[in-house]
Amino acid sequence: MEQSASASLVGNAGSSSASPADITFSNDGDTLRREGAILATVKNNFSASTDPGASDDTAAGYLVGSVWYNTTAKTAHTCVDASSGAAVWHQTDAGAASLPQNNYSASTAPGASDDSGAGYEVGSFWVDTTADDIFACLDASSSAAVWVQLDAGAGGITGSEGVDVTATVASLAV
Repeated sequence: MEQSASASLVGNAGSSSASPADITFSNDGDTLRREGAILATVKNNFSASTDPGASDDTAAGYLVGSVWYNTTAKTAHTCVDASSGAAVWHQTDAGAASLPQNNYSASTAPGASDDSGAGYEVGSFWVDTTADDIFACLDASSSAAVWVQLDAGAGGITGSEGVDVTATVASLAV
């Protein structure tokens, strides 16, 4: 049985634009939008009957931060490396669905202390409603979290539909 859900974040703090920033979730992918423009679509799988494997990668449409839920084993996984033919997925639960913590109403950009100790993990999103900026967590190491800005201000995603953020994420890897 296919299920879908949607939710929107509306926030125009400090913006004169009439179009709200919104984030839409669905069972076949998360669409990250800013003022109606699609910034990124992250493919997820919430109806799998097996765990993800190395071939569940960029070629299959998955990105770092993609979520996979095995309905048979009732386990959730997050993609931490979507390299073609060598994807790496970490189980993010102990038998119950678990999705990354997100902050959709921050008044500042995330910092190094917005880390695993604060509940964030690779794939978490952070929206700074004051500056109208969107960030994704690439590394949630304690006191050393790494966040990448996903909108045009950081030279990342430029707002065109279907942009693959893999190249941006890969260029930031050290």
